[in-house]
Amino acid sequence: TLGEESDIESVQVAIRSLPYIGRETDVVRGLEVAIDALSTARDDAERIVFLVTDGMFKDNEGLGAVSERLHAVADSVFALTAGPTAQQAPLKDLITVTQDSDNVFVAGNFQDLNSQRFESDLFTDVLCNCLEIPTDFLFVIDSSGSIDGSQWELMKKFVANTASLL
Repeated sequence: TLGEESDIESVQVAIRSLPYIGRETDVVRGLEVAIDALSTARDDAERIVFLVTDGMFKDNEGLGAVSERLHAVADSVFALTAGPTAQQAPLKDLITVTQDSDNVFVAGNFQDLNSQRFESDLFTDVLCNCLEIPTDFLFVIDSSGSIDGSQWELMKKFVANTASLL
């Protein structure tokens, strides 16, 4: 977690230094970490969780239960899936996480994450309210083996760019 970082430059440095793991996607465990991290969120802040993944989960057992627990502590949950597997991945798992199909975004490839159009659409749909009220924004980022190192770097760039908009 990056909870210790308070200025945007420190946050971006911390994001860029995240290591690539390259194992199976354990989205349930990632969401459990998000739930724990939200326990230290500000009381007066909107709490937004954003899952960034290629959509290929190793196991979705327990996904419904952890999603319910997540929604008990988060005000909004969004999911973004990218890459060739995003087109094949069942969106039902991502809808289970977000509990709203309008909160699932699909990018055709990882390069699209950092396109002006995609960032503009995302900013309009999700981020613009964050500028008006106190918001704690938490990213859960997939670094599984189905994502290669260059795609991981594009995901980190997307998260760092998004953080700079907040």
